[in-house]
Amino acid sequence: MKLHKRAALIAFLLAIPFVVAGLSAWFEGRAHYYEGPYGVEASQFAFMVFSLGSPLTLIVLKFHLYSGRFLQMTDDWWAMPLVVLLFIVQWVGWSQLLVLFARTIVSRTNRKNKSPSYS
Repeated sequence: MKLHKRAALIAFLLAIPFVVAGLSAWFEGRAHYYEGPYGVEASQFAFMVFSLGSPLTLIVLKFHLYSGRFLQMTDDWWAMPLVVLLFIVQWVGWSQLLVLFARTIVSRTNRKNKSPSYS
């Protein structure tokens, strides 16, 4: 299957506001050292926003399940860009699945609507 460029571009453009909101919350949490009401709430909001890119973003966001420790401030240099990249890739992937699903539906309805020719 070829990449549907228009759907990929639309998915990319729709993902940008979520990335900006998630990153700004992540930076806000980082500014408060992920402690206190502002730091914890901002960190949780960033987690919720980037969870919309699951299952790919959960590879990084659920880091504690397979590493034995939670993400720390020293991990932000690799975790932030990786989560953003995985978020955008996941949204583009979803757009391609939607295009494939729509093409399948259209082709099946066109096949059923064609009347046989008796000439």
